Amino acid sequence: MQIKRKHLAIAVINAVAVMASGAVYAQSTPQKVEKVEVTGSNIKRIEGESANPVQVISRQEIERAGVSTVNEVLQRITGAGAAIDDRITNGFAPGGGSLNLRGLGFNSTLVLVNGRRLPTYPFAQQVGTPQGFNDINNIPLAAVERIEVLKDGASAVYGADAVAGVVNVILRQDYTGVEVSAGYGISSRSDGQSFNASLSAGFGSLAKDRFNVLIGANISTRDSIASKDRPWSRTEDLRLLGGADRRSAYGYPGTIIDTVTGESYYNAGGTCAPSTSVGGGNSIRGAFCRYDRAQLGNVQGDSDKMGVYARGNFAVTSDITGFAEVLFTRNKFKGLGWPAGTTDDVGIGTYFIPGGQTGNPFPHDAEVYYRFADVGNRGDDGTSDTSRLVLGFKGTTAGWDWEAAANLNRIKIDTFATNNALNSRVMCLTNPAAAAAYAAGGDPLGLGTLAQIFAANPSYATYFRNELAKCPQAFATYGYYNYANPSLNKPGVAAYLRHDSLRQGRSNLDGFDVKASRELMQLPGGALALAFGFETRKEKVSDVPDIQLQTGDTLAISAAQAFGDRTISAGYAELNAPLTKALEANVAVRYDKYSGNGSFAATSPKVGLRFQPMQQVLLRATASKAFRAPSLFETSPAQQTSFTFGIQDPIRCKVFNESNPDCVIDVRRVQQGNPNLQAEKSTSYTLGVVLEPTRDISLSIDGWLIDRKDEIGSFADQLLVNLFPNNPAIVVRDSAGRIQQINQVPVQLNKTKTHGVDIELAVRNDFGSMGKLSSKLGVSYVGTYKFSTLDDAGASTVAEYNGTYNYPRYRGTWDFAWSRGAWEATLGGYGVGSYEGLGLNKKVGAFQVWNTSISYTGIKNLKLRFGVNNLFDRGPSYNDETSGANAGYNPQWGDPVGRYFTIAATYKFK
Repeated sequence: MQIKRKHLAIAVINAVAVMASGAVYAQSTPQKVEKVEVTGSNIKRIEGESANPVQVISRQEIERAGVSTVNEVLQRITGAGAAIDDRITNGFAPGGGSLNLRGLGFNSTLVLVNGRRLPTYPFAQQVGTPQGFNDINNIPLAAVERIEVLKDGASAVYGADAVAGVVNVILRQDYTGVEVSAGYGISSRSDGQSFNASLSAGFGSLAKDRFNVLIGANISTRDSIASKDRPWSRTEDLRLLGGADRRSAYGYPGTIIDTVTGESYYNAGGTCAPSTSVGGGNSIRGAFCRYDRAQLGNVQGDSDKMGVYARGNFAVTSDITGFAEVLFTRNKFKGLGWPAGTTDDVGIGTYFIPGGQTGNPFPHDAEVYYRFADVGNRGDDGTSDTSRLVLGFKGTTAGWDWEAAANLNRIKIDTFATNNALNSRVMCLTNPAAAAAYAAGGDPLGLGTLAQIFAANPSYATYFRNELAKCPQAFATYGYYNYANPSLNKPGVAAYLRHDSLRQGRSNLDGFDVKASRELMQLPGGALALAFGFETRKEKVSDVPDIQLQTGDTLAISAAQAFGDRTISAGYAELNAPLTKALEANVAVRYDKYSGNGSFAATSPKVGLRFQPMQQVLLRATASKAFRAPSLFETSPAQQTSFTFGIQDPIRCKVFNESNPDCVIDVRRVQQGNPNLQAEKSTSYTLGVVLEPTRDISLSIDGWLIDRKDEIGSFADQLLVNLFPNNPAIVVRDSAGRIQQINQVPVQLNKTKTHGVDIELAVRNDFGSMGKLSSKLGVSYVGTYKFSTLDDAGASTVAEYNGTYNYPRYRGTWDFAWSRGAWEATLGGYGVGSYEGLGLNKKVGAFQVWNTSISYTGIKNLKLRFGVNNLFDRGPSYNDETSGANAGYNPQWGDPVGRYFTIAATYKFK
């Protein structure tokens, strides 16, 4: 018997020892064993020999899971942490999806397709700093043959971003025949309907015809699900669950507050319910007409996808083959939110209504907390196109296995942020006198002139000056906006305020790579093998919002312009040495050179050992260095303006005094990329054992440790002010010495250290005429997750994140598959352990989701499948939080859809 890797089950993880290695008993008749390239190495070998912990998710396991995207597949593995998903309906990167292995960030997991990189998604996700990632939502699931997940650092083989691991999505390549599939899904509440269909056709034989071609196409649609239609997300008023009332103070019909007397007004004939109302909807509470955004949001948006994939091979000679890959996908996505509020994000004072104005019921100036329901519910409506072309040759020459290829990749995204209300136009109809004064260069409200407010970006001041200069004509047409009784506003007012903002994202990756490997000599344990290669690529990203989004003129939403490009060149080598029959060593090293937006170099070594003292036992270990390159968003010179609240000025407020206005300041924050950033660096170790006492039982235990330093982040706003109170380049003050603005750039001051263990168990039982049962269990346990940074006093501080919000200690999966004749029944699922909650909720409870399916293949060439995902209709665990649509739960964990039925059929023409 020799230990060999097995293809594990998806979603559940296949936990298994199988995962990276498992045992297979020798057969009496010798068979030719083909060597293949496995994720994590450039050297071809008999499958399963590597020391790296690799999980393989087969096409059969993907079909069994009843999911519709690659993202859904990967979010169920045990090593996955909180990541980007379309269940997070108000994120900064609409339409995108990512994997976050080990909880180290979605920018620290490298995603490959057929062993080559994907371009960066053009929209960054904001997590302290704008972070780039590889989008896995646009990989067509119907074209996937298998997914290999390397749970170890791999910069020595692949370069940047392979810190927590690598996902290699292998698309179908050598299918012969025609296959058609179709599927339909619907929730138990008769919403969220989905449909998918695919066609695959393969023909030709390299051996007989000197060519083969595979062509595939797929379409899928998915309907939205409203937050109000799920009991766990229908309201932001969480008091009945023991939480707080988290409904917004910006309501409709809204609240007007007299700035002199403090008296509140809730609008004539307002629709707010009495203050005793609890449990959802809009009602008066705490001097505000509270607005329940969950009544309008979605837990899942609309999605329409299509994709085309083709792969061709041509035998140039008996030893050289040319190949080509073409991939095109289109993802149309739509999300729905709620009306814009009078938030005045840029700070020009549009929420002040002059005394005696038509929309002000008080004789004094008033503040208005209001939502422009007449303008409409905001949302995202976008289209993302991904295209990929790979052309290359591979073969064997003079004992060298070699491959060379060029690849071109493009992502194009056009998305509209719909039904926004423009801040400048609100001012035209709220305070036309102030608008005129601003346009003339004045400071009508004591907030500064436009030049002072937008000192960091004078072009923004010019934009607002020009827009506010148009106010007289608008005011002459529409008059004052009537906040006290919106129904009395003139026709056309909503259309005047409304603006659909266009945001355009582009990302290019053009590359060339060449590699070769061969056996050099015989060692006591087998052949000494060498691989080496070279890679170069050009990356370019741009995110261009329209001027309204860039300047923050769109109420409660903004988007920074970002752009950049760089060139990367790399060389690498790898040596695999079977020192004895039992002991094998692997050594790899890679050198990467970056130039352009951010210039630096990184050398990444890796050592692996595989020791098999007996047939039933395999020991393995790796040690490696890895790095994450700063994203082009983090080095971009473009600026983004926002606000920070509650800042204490260490110069004008040395001792806190609530009566001192400099002790609690709301300050404008301007963020900009840092071209001087260097790579984040990490050291990773793995140590594992695979046991297979019988041919039907396999157990793997793999410990891992990752120590990362020079992490890219930003100073806490208060810390920045405390450290640099007199530096005018960082803390901007007016002539009186009052803080007007702080300037933030990404810096490298944080560290993270985490370790844990993955356990995988697979058991196979043969009950003869009663069928066969395959059981797979997986658990990932995090022992520690320590984050080091600086506190507000500038002192080093270490926080233990393990078990806190978004960092559960445990994650598990399970999969049971029983087969008998033409029938197969499965029962599987996944779960997450408890962790600390937010707000009034001290602990978020553990949750488990169970899935089941049954399939039948008794009709020639036809396979039928029926499944139920979330069999017990388990909603996400309660937490005292809200982001509007995702009210009462953490959208990173759990299933907000509930019970969901699927049916599918596949027919093969042979």
